[in-house]
Amino acid sequence: MNKIFCFLLIYIITLSCNIYNKKEFYTGYVYDFVTRKPLQNVKVIELESNHETTTNEKGYFSMKKLENVSSSLIFEKEGYRKDTIRSIQIQNGEQQQEVFKGKIIYISKLKEK
Repeated sequence: MNKIFCFLLIYIITLSCNIYNKKEFYTGYVYDFVTRKPLQNVKVIELESNHETTTNEKGYFSMKKLENVSSSLIFEKEGYRKDTIRSIQIQNGEQQQEVFKGKIIYISKLKEK
């Protein structure tokens, strides 16, 4: 009986860790590099799927990720430099998970001519 209980306990703990560590969305904020203020209507594009979204008035974006694919996010706004940030794939035992590094992304304005 104790062996079954221990097995079930370990199984539930492992399962719950996998559920909570799985990140199904890219999320973050986009700010102006100089003013440090949030930028609205920045287009955020996932390179692999070509899915896109835009930031809200607080500079926040959220986008569903492709499963088991390491990709890049492209940030575009008129008058600003386009920036591309890669997601990072981590090996944790046999499990691979993607982590988007950059909760706050700063983009710079283009230089005036």
